[in-house]
Amino acid sequence: MQELLDEEGKASDEAYQLAEGMAYYTKGNMNMFSHKSNIDYENRMVVFNVRDLGNQLKQIALLIVLDFIWNRMTKNSDNRLKTYCYIDEIHVLFKSDFSAGFIEQLYKRGRKYGLIATGITQDVQDLLKSQRAINTINNSEFLLMLDQAEQNLKVLASMLGMSENQMSFVMGAEAGSGLLRAGKIIVPFVDHFPKDSYLYMLMSTKFGEEDISMKPKDLLQAGKE
Repeated sequence: MQELLDEEGKASDEAYQLAEGMAYYTKGNMNMFSHKSNIDYENRMVVFNVRDLGNQLKQIALLIVLDFIWNRMTKNSDNRLKTYCYIDEIHVLFKSDFSAGFIEQLYKRGRKYGLIATGITQDVQDLLKSQRAINTINNSEFLLMLDQAEQNLKVLASMLGMSENQMSFVMGAEAGSGLLRAGKIIVPFVDHFPKDSYLYMLMSTKFGEEDISMKPKDLLQAGKE
C-alpha cells in the first residue's frame, strides 16, 4: 500500500504530500494499525475497545472501526441479515466532528440496511452539548432513561415532550427504575433484578461487586443453584 502511494507521489505535489502523511501511520511511529490482525473479523460478534489509546492513535482507530462497521452493515444487508451495533460511552464519539457526523448518519440511514444501533452513556450532559447528538436522539425510536440530573432532564423533557409527572420517575430514581420511550409512548418501569442470581454476577460492572475470584465453572454452578 505505502509503496503504491510512494510511486504515485512522484506524479504531483498533492500525491507526494498524501504519501508522506500516510507514511507516519504505515512505516512511522504510528504504524500500529498497518500490521495483519490475528482477529477473525467474520465472527458473529466483534468488540472494539479504544479506551486506552492516546489522542493521536484514537482518531485513526475510530476511522478504522467506523469504516469496519459500515462495511459489515452493508455486507450483512446484501445477505439479508440484521446488524446489531452497541456503542458504549457514545458521548466520546461526539467530541470529534468526523465520528459525530458518522454516528448521526448511521442513525439516519442505518435502518435501511437492517441496522439496530444502541448508544449507551452516563454522561448525558456532554452528549446534549452536541447538536448532532440531539439529532441522533431524535432519530431514535427507543430510549431508556435512568436517574438524571435536573438540568439534563429539563433538556430531555423539552426534546421528548415529557410532562412533570413523567420527569418525576427519572429524577432521583432508584437503580433499575426510570422511563422507557418507544415511539411516542413513554412509560415508567421498575426492575428489581436479584443480586444473587447467575446473570447478575455475569453482568454487574459495579466496582467491588464482581467476584473476580470466581472461575467460569463456579459461575455455572451458581447459575444451577
